[in-house]
Amino acid sequence: SILSSVSFTDSATGTAVGEFGAILHTADGGATWTSQSSGTTVFLSGVSFTNATNGAVVGSNGTILRTTDGGATWTSQTSGTIRGLSAVSFIDANTGTVVGTGGTILRTTDGGGN
Repeated sequence: SILSSVSFTDSATGTAVGEFGAILHTADGGATWTSQSSGTTVFLSGVSFTNATNGAVVGSNGTILRTTDGGATWTSQTSGTIRGLSAVSFIDANTGTVVGTGGTILRTTDGGGN
């Protein structure tokens, strides 16, 4: 699989995303990686974790996924667009920005609820 983005919250804990809905998690600094179920097969292009439990993933077709349990479960969120989303950055569990094709910029202050 092609991987496109990675986010580490400390020297041991990280998540990588990529093609076919791939989400991989490491708890040992990348020595081993475990697959997590994203619930999608789209290309995932960006990932951002603010701590070991709260994270967001973005990708093709306006896909946004959120987790509050370190990736054990991923929940789809409504983005309001079908454009490809390229990157995501959260500064805390609630405040984040997503960018994508065609100048798309999305912002949330409630963890992606809106």
